[in-house]
This record gives sequence, structure tokens and C-alpha cells, in this order.
Amino acid sequence: MATLAPRSTSAAPSSDTPSVNDGWTLEVEGLWRGHAAVAAKADVVFIHGLGAHWEHTWRHPTASDSWMKWLGRDLDCVNVYAMDYAVAKSKWKGIAWPLEDRAENMLLTLQHGLKGHLPLVLIGHSMGGLHLKKMIEIASQSGARPEWQAIIERVQGIAFFATPHQGSDIASWVDMLPRFLLRPTVAIEGLRAHALKLRELAERFRSFVTKRRTPLVAFHETERTARGNLLGRLFKVMVVDEDSANPNIDGVPCIGATGDHSAMCRFIDEKRLAYRETSMNVAGMATVIAVKWAALVMRGIGRPGSAVLGHSAVLSATPLQAAAAVLGKIDSTNFYALGIRPNPRFVGREDKLQEL
Repeated sequence: MATLAPRSTSAAPSSDTPSVNDGWTLEVEGLWRGHAAVAAKADVVFIHGLGAHWEHTWRHPTASDSWMKWLGRDLDCVNVYAMDYAVAKSKWKGIAWPLEDRAENMLLTLQHGLKGHLPLVLIGHSMGGLHLKKMIEIASQSGARPEWQAIIERVQGIAFFATPHQGSDIASWVDMLPRFLLRPTVAIEGLRAHALKLRELAERFRSFVTKRRTPLVAFHETERTARGNLLGRLFKVMVVDEDSANPNIDGVPCIGATGDHSAMCRFIDEKRLAYRETSMNVAGMATVIAVKWAALVMRGIGRPGSAVLGHSAVLSATPLQAAAAVLGKIDSTNFYALGIRPNPRFVGREDKLQEL
């Protein structure tokens, strides 16, 4: 594990390595760490999108730091990571892997790059959101590697920024232009609007988060994107429209974020609503983790001193003490647990009894 000095731009895994002063540390090929909490409650992993840069995706041009760093500073209870991989739009620019191949590689990266067994929050921009969904799908299969299954079991929160759950019209337009000029990569070809594979992926992901009640937040772009040339500036486009950015999961609204496809997740300061909403959701994970862990103890699955969820010796005698200890902000000595015993006269609503 070493912090690297700047180097020149390259195609793989992406480009520009940050300077030592930026405070980013290369944990393993394809995974950078930007913040290490003293008493971490969760790992947060950022995944950039198509043709983008792992750090610039989340950093406003005039800001001294990306909001990945702000998140670590403001919460101070999470480890912050960013994935670095090549996913070019055109073969003139570089390479891209099929969605499934890249997702498997990402799982392997997380397997070797993340330390311990902390709960995991995944944040994806654009195609990065599709990659995280594919990771979940692969690792949820019965024949998946146990190490990958363990990673996905840790997922306790997800945030999408302009993820094309139903594809993008721009990818469909590519078919109307000479391919020998554009030379689209396999990544572009897999983003055609309403593609069958994307619909199937969306359905399986919906089943996963609904069954597990995984906290989820989604944002869509609100401004059209202008490309660099004159024609691109004249004909601005909505890269991922609101319908496609909506994961279509009950209880999960798709919220508009200020800016075009790129600017929407490059916050100029911490007052941006999308930053406040995302950081609030990540912070809320500590509470969810505490409650779930307390429930495990009450059911006899967890035990004092267990290393589950990455906290060795985090539990004392009672579930509420455990919850308070995980939150790390409450004096756990002032809490007492009241036992819950089944009443033999209680008939029906066994599901609620089980929850209690």
C-alpha cells in the first residue's frame, strides 16, 4: 500500500494519479482510499461512469477537494474509497469491458482492497450505477464466490446519480451514424435505450433491494449537456432523462439535482441539496446498522465481542448497549434492555411478533 506521486495520463485504469498532498492512497489496483476513519462505522465506495475520471467526476473545477473528501471530513465515521477503471466511449479514446466482465473485476478489487467487514455504501454516477447493480446481481447468485457474496451482504445503502436504468437515447443514436467514424466501445453498445439486458438487470436489482429493504436514493440531471465542439454547444442533449434515471422502486423518488449530466455530482460547496441528501443518507446508515446489529443479538445470532460488521469488542451485555456502541455517540451505560417474550394468547400477526 503506497501513496503515489503524480503521473501522466494513461488509459488503464484511468488517468491522473493525485499528488501526495491530495491524501489519496492506492489500496490495490483500481481502488483509492481518500479517508480512513479512526472508528469507522461503514465503507463508502464511489464508482464513476462512462469516459470519466475517478476523482474529477466528483470534484467541481473550482473546488480544492472533491465531495468524497467532504463526506469523510463531515461524518468522520466512514472510510471513503473511489474505484478507478477504464471505460472509454470510443475505441479512439481507449478501452471498455462488457458490463459483466467489469463488474466481476470490481468485485475482485473490493475483495482485496477493503479491510475488515464493515457495512458498505455504494455511490454510482451514470454507468457506474449499472456496474454496482451488476456486481450485486453476480454476487447474489447461488454459485458466486463466497467472498463476493460476503461483500454484497454488507451493502446497506446505495445512491444513484443519473444512472441510465433504462438506457440512453444517445447510445441509440450511435446506430444512425457511421461506425467507422465513431468506433463505439462495447460500453456504449450496452446502453441502448430500453435494451432487454438493462430491463432484466433492473428487475433483478429491484427484487434485491425490495427484499432487503436497502436504503436507496436516486438523482437525475436537470439541465441539458453541451459537448465541446460548436455543433455540440448548439444542440444540447439530456444524456440520461428523468424516466431512465428513476430506478422505479416503491418509496424511492428520483430527485432533480442542479446541473447537467457531469455537473450534477460536482458540488461547488456543502450547501448543495444533493450533497446534503446523500451525506444525510450515509450518516443515517449508522443508525440502521445499530438497529440491525441489535436485532441479531436479540435473536442470538450475534454475540458480545464479535467481529461481525467490523467491530471487535463493540458489544457489551444488552442489544441497546450494542446499538449505542455502534453509533459511537451515546453513553451506552445509561441504557437498559426490556425483554420481549411471546404471549401464548397472542394469535395471528406472527410476522409482527417475529419483528419484535
